[in-house]
Amino acid sequence: PPNINPPPPPPPPPRPRAPPPPLVKTPRGGPGGGGL
Repeated sequence: PPNINPPPPPPPPPRPRAPPPPLVKTPRGGPGGGGL
């Protein structure tokens, strides 16, 4: 019988985009971004 190669593995799913870092520059600043 002919030597048939196995099908290639499916490509990995695209990785989801990482969420933006919760760092918002505010007048108060500090951990947590502070308040407006």
